[in-house]
Amino acid sequence: MNIFLYTSLIFVLSLIANYILVLLLTAFGIFRRDIYLFLILAEIVYFFICSNLILDNLKKVLAVTQEELRLIIQPHKYKIYILFIALIFVISGTLRLANSFEHPIWGFFQIFYGVDPVISWNRWAIDWSMNQFPTLTWEYPQLLPANWSITYLILGTNKIEFVARFLMNLFPLFGVISFIGSSLAMAKLELLFGAAFSAYLLKSSIWTGTGYADVPVSILGAILFSCYFSLDLFQKNTILEERNKIILLGVIGGGAIATKQTGAFIFISLVVIFYLKIYKSSKDTIVKALIYLILPAIVIGGMWYFFKYLIIKDFSSVAVQLVSATYLHPEPFIPKRMLTAFIRDFSSPLLITSVVLSLIPRRGKMRCLNQMMWFYVIPWSLIWSAFYSYDNRNIMPIYSILGLAAGTNLYFIVAQLLAIISKKTNRILSYANVSSYFLIKVNKSHDFTVNIITNIYKKFKQKYLLGFLILGILISLYFKIGLSHTNDFYLKQQGQAKLYRGNYELNLKLLDFFVANKSLNQSEKFIATDYQFLGYIPELEDKYRYYALSHPNPVTQKSSMELAIQDSDVGYLLFSYMKCPIKNIDNRKISFVFSYKDIFCFYQKN
Repeated sequence: MNIFLYTSLIFVLSLIANYILVLLLTAFGIFRRDIYLFLILAEIVYFFICSNLILDNLKKVLAVTQEELRLIIQPHKYKIYILFIALIFVISGTLRLANSFEHPIWGFFQIFYGVDPVISWNRWAIDWSMNQFPTLTWEYPQLLPANWSITYLILGTNKIEFVARFLMNLFPLFGVISFIGSSLAMAKLELLFGAAFSAYLLKSSIWTGTGYADVPVSILGAILFSCYFSLDLFQKNTILEERNKIILLGVIGGGAIATKQTGAFIFISLVVIFYLKIYKSSKDTIVKALIYLILPAIVIGGMWYFFKYLIIKDFSSVAVQLVSATYLHPEPFIPKRMLTAFIRDFSSPLLITSVVLSLIPRRGKMRCLNQMMWFYVIPWSLIWSAFYSYDNRNIMPIYSILGLAAGTNLYFIVAQLLAIISKKTNRILSYANVSSYFLIKVNKSHDFTVNIITNIYKKFKQKYLLGFLILGILISLYFKIGLSHTNDFYLKQQGQAKLYRGNYELNLKLLDFFVANKSLNQSEKFIATDYQFLGYIPELEDKYRYYALSHPNPVTQKSSMELAIQDSDVGYLLFSYMKCPIKNIDNRKISFVFSYKDIFCFYQKN
């Protein structure tokens, strides 16, 4: 296994291990800061003890990577493409970093601001960090909130969100890394181009890094498929001899299931592809292989639901509502709904091009692209259009694989066209001369790089390992101590960013109103509203009280308004995302204060 696949595997397995650890520690009531810091210390000690084994393993991984790099860049015609792809990564990475430090939401001091991440996913993470099981989780799994909770536990506060939020930006990175690993393992340079295309397709979505689980589950699916097609199963060994590799795939599949429900479909798709590879084996062998694959996924993916239904007894559910609610699906005729969804959300030139490119049939090793398209991307797209097209982010799980297939096939087409053009225009000789120039340069650069890596490794003896680990601990302590002494600074930055949750202008108008009316007794009372972001805005969160004032059902809406008016603790009513009611209603029991664009209407009780 090369260093790229190895790194992406470490990322996924770390997430899964953290998830299981948080779940078990909470079950025993000992998910506390002192306990977790002790476990981190024990892990550091383990690395000390096993340092030789770890270094030997790393040396083998680097040797495999070096050999795979040599094989993939040996054909001289590929050099110009390698340079071109490297340029793409450098430019796109630079632009990504340039954007990430400026915007108050996307910047370094990031916060969760989407509806679901703020009122659900991050709320669950806060519950975990308080050593308690989250409630009202509906059917949603908990791998992401459990991992976020660790950052809150270590920092000692759940008010600083940017560390947890930063984790979300790592998913696309490790997805691309896994594709690069597949490219080397399969000796297919076109997969490298597919990785770049996949990264661009993910970046084009507004949901990347926002806190929604759709991109992470897409990336775990990408890593799952990358490992499956790269491990070269059953080429030299029997199915039973590949047991550990199959179990590893099951563990990754369990991680995908524990990230979001879509992960279950991703894993089922892999099981189908896996079965098609082994269906000619004996019945006993097939059964054992499927058990090795499916059992770890069921255990890891179903672990949370065991606690949810049998221990916590939380039977909250939105599954039927999401599939059948008329306000989510105004079009009852499913075929028409599907057509509308595809026209609405697949109409961009980039997506149309991606779909067309991804459906090109391939042979040999690249047949894996067709398998992923026909057993995963296309079926999920149809399911999404029929039942989950009320939100286009539900189609996001296919983006990583769709981008990989499209980019890889684009490379294939361009390479074929160049070959035809070269042959017809009799420029093969001149092309070879140019390629030879790049070959010499790349080979010299490659030898130089290998020599540097070899020399560094020779100097990196065990006696230096202790120094590096101590240095790492000191740096970690510095960040911890520095952070604890500058919490006010971070909280201020986070507070400013949190004003962008929901509607920024509305939040400012509400803050200005209460600052101007601080002397009024009424200002201490609650705001009745279903503008749920209000409960997560600094200086306004304590005033939030939920009433369904903007419910799509008029009867429910009117009933909620009457109850809010009768509530003696409520001093204000805020209607959101609907046309403002009459400015003075209900016998002047409430009076109009202000509105914003006639979709947010603020009233004061008389």
